[in-house]
Amino acid sequence: MVAGAVAWLGMLLAGSPAVAHPLSFTPAQGAYDIAFVFPGAPANPGIRMLELHRAADGSVSGWVTSDWYGRMTMQQIVVTPTLLSFDMRNLNTPGVPIRHWRARVRGQSVLLDGGIWESTVALTGHRATAAERTALTFHETTLPALGTLAPDGLALTPPMGWSSWNKFADKIDDTTIRAIADAMVSTGLRDAGYTYVNIDDGWQGGRGPDGQIRPNAKFPDMKALADYVHLFFNLLRLFNNYFVGFVFFFDILIGFGTLIIFFIRNLFLFQTNITFLNRAVTIFFIIFL
Repeated sequence: MVAGAVAWLGMLLAGSPAVAHPLSFTPAQGAYDIAFVFPGAPANPGIRMLELHRAADGSVSGWVTSDWYGRMTMQQIVVTPTLLSFDMRNLNTPGVPIRHWRARVRGQSVLLDGGIWESTVALTGHRATAAERTALTFHETTLPALGTLAPDGLALTPPMGWSSWNKFADKIDDTTIRAIADAMVSTGLRDAGYTYVNIDDGWQGGRGPDGQIRPNAKFPDMKALADYVHLFFNLLRLFNNYFVGFVFFFDILIGFGTLIIFFIRNLFLFQTNITFLNRAVTIFFIIFL
């Protein structure tokens, strides 16, 4: 009878699910090294793994690994068994403020939230297995030693030229492009290897009978302009977009949107210095704009 009871108890225990150890950011009193992974994270910025390391002297360091930015170092780390907070920024954006991150334990999961560049991060992950950590560990690439290549006459410079957008946006015309071409010659840029002039958005007009985009009035003779630029440079490039007047459309949209917001603000904030005439003009524009 006793043997039967023991056998039954053994079968019961064998069939019972294993009790999971509580998840913790501090799994040991001394040194430890743990990692958490986030399957299914969006490709941008591609947050894949969080690593936390505590040395024997009690100092804590950590990293977040992403597809876009590699292995990023945590700063200002504060860790408890169920809460980890730290600051971080990706190293190639020095002008972007440092962002605050937080990881919380929820059962056997880790909830991670923070931000990097233009992305907001909100992910759920779990303790990494040895195989997962090995697969996601970031390895820096060692650059080859500097050396001298035998000249072959190819790619003596990177592609170099000038584009109108960075200076003028869509506020360009024939005269401006000709002046830029002249300046690139007189300042020595052409001789230094600058080979093209790029006319970005702002040159397009309507479409002709053949469906092709025609220049607007600011470019009365695009062929003559191209011939002029080709006197000095190999290439004249034109930006194109499926929607003609792309920038012009958004200029109008933003302008009207700003006006409407201004008028609604005046109408509903009820500031003491708003006169009856001001309100009347506001209502007129909202109705007839």
